[in-house]
Amino acid sequence: MTVKRLHLAHSALKVAICAVSIFWSGGASASPAQNRIQANVQAACELVATRYAYIDELTMDLGTFCEDLTADAAGRSDLLPVLEELVAALRDNHVSLNTNSSTSPRLAPSGADYAVRPSGEGLAVVTGVRPASSAALAGLMPGDQIVAIDGRPVDDIISAWEAYESEDQQVSRDMSALNQAAAGQRGAPRSVTLKTSEDVSELQLDDPVQRPYHGPVTALILPGEVLYVRFNNSLGETDTVAAFEAAIEDHADTHRWIIDLRDTPSGGGTDVAEPILGRFVDERANYQRFSIADGSYVDRYVDPRGPWTISGDVIVLVGNWTGSMGEGMAVGFDALGIGDVVGSQMAALRGGIEGLNLPSGLVLRLPTYDLTHVDGTPRHHWMPPYEQIADNGNGPDIALAQAIWMLTLEED
Repeated sequence: MTVKRLHLAHSALKVAICAVSIFWSGGASASPAQNRIQANVQAACELVATRYAYIDELTMDLGTFCEDLTADAAGRSDLLPVLEELVAALRDNHVSLNTNSSTSPRLAPSGADYAVRPSGEGLAVVTGVRPASSAALAGLMPGDQIVAIDGRPVDDIISAWEAYESEDQQVSRDMSALNQAAAGQRGAPRSVTLKTSEDVSELQLDDPVQRPYHGPVTALILPGEVLYVRFNNSLGETDTVAAFEAAIEDHADTHRWIIDLRDTPSGGGTDVAEPILGRFVDERANYQRFSIADGSYVDRYVDPRGPWTISGDVIVLVGNWTGSMGEGMAVGFDALGIGDVVGSQMAALRGGIEGLNLPSGLVLRLPTYDLTHVDGTPRHHWMPPYEQIADNGNGPDIALAQAIWMLTLEED
């Protein structure tokens, strides 16, 4: 992101807001509730223009969109749905609000049970299905071709904001829009229309099933004396490091490891990730990079810790529900040269988020800085070196089978 581009985006938005303010002053007086909604929309739009790390990647005319949204807010009685329109228009699944209603969009990927990407010609392809989920129980599988989600054609979902687009949308933002649609609205029926060899068929989906919680960490000994450690969406929990330490305590002589990050959609913090990564290194090393708007960057380091260092062969599993800090750990394992990363494209959540306060007290969670691999690859573009279907619905766990095969290959 360039400072010049940021300044231009901010200036354009201020002009739009001034124009709308003049329009209001010449018309009927707005109610206090309407003024409150409009003030919050203006504040949120200005935060996007001035703090959003990926403002230079937006192909939409943010100023015009915010002008129209603010004007529309004059006839609205509820602030939350208006702000949700702004969040949806950004087509970035790492942007969110700190609250929701019974009809709000579910968050992607944490609230979704299948993942998709555009594949051209009005189609999207299923890239992953969460095991034991409603989508899996309905028979949805990776590789299925989708023509519509909840009755909306794929092209309509991608082009929902085309009135504000100044150029073709980017594939990564198209993918975000599709996955927002796949997550669906809370309390609304769900369906997916598939292209088949004969025609099309529609699957009705129940609400996404909440995964049963089995503690922050699951640890098992697999055939071939492989220690399998899975993080259960727990990278933001205070007891996860202790649970990890307990899981590995008696395995100093283990030389085959599988670290499963495929269930980390809610992200977490460095206070959990770095102590875990620290068990794999014997000297201080950088594992991730923070990129700053002026083109400079700051490396993030991990230090060795614990009574002994995990050694031997390591496989790290990632997938569509590896999100945020889970993605950071995967990139970190690769940057540190610790084992091989196996799986599919991760959640592709952009950057690091900050909670930014709005006048109403609501919080806009916005990526305000970029995160990259130490080689400079943006984290949300980074792909695992060993690609494999990671989330195979009710089918066999192909990625886990490959990891075990890779670790025990030399035995054969």
